[in-house]
Amino acid sequence: MVKIILNVDGEDREFNIPEEWEEVKVGQASKLFNLDREGKNQLELTISVVSILSDMDEELIYMMSQEQFMELVEVIKFTNEEVKGELKDFVTIDGDDYYLKKDFEKLTMGEIISIDTLINQSNGNLPNVMSKMLCILLRKKNTEGELETFRNSFMDREAMFNELYITDVNDVFLFFFGGNDS
Repeated sequence: MVKIILNVDGEDREFNIPEEWEEVKVGQASKLFNLDREGKNQLELTISVVSILSDMDEELIYMMSQEQFMELVEVIKFTNEEVKGELKDFVTIDGDDYYLKKDFEKLTMGEIISIDTLINQSNGNLPNVMSKMLCILLRKKNTEGELETFRNSFMDREAMFNELYITDVNDVFLFFFGGNDS
């Protein structure tokens, strides 16, 4: 992460911006992948990307010096590259392991309806619903070592999954929507 210190009206404000995909969270990636590019020039798009990655209001970006802004442009060049990662069997969040549900031929009605609803809500644009989809695809294991049975309450995990790094889960989507069953 690169630290940005911006002086606004005599007060230093600190922001961080990722230097690589490994530092980008699911929530940020979802916003990046859904960035409305229509009618925006390259400079406007770059300002939007910096805003998303740094959680800095665009108005504050307009207050930066050109030199400071150009330094950030260099930092975010990684966003022009493909997200790399590997398919993991599980991710760990706050000491709890969440495993990938891989038996897609055995989906419950609740899972089918939830997935279908999310796909419809996203109008086929899955980055809109990445963290919600993770609520369905990633599960804890019970005491017998089996994945917990899907419940609608799992959707409450969305905020938690938004904080995962995109490289830890990007391949979950490639696995699920690629139709792999290994």
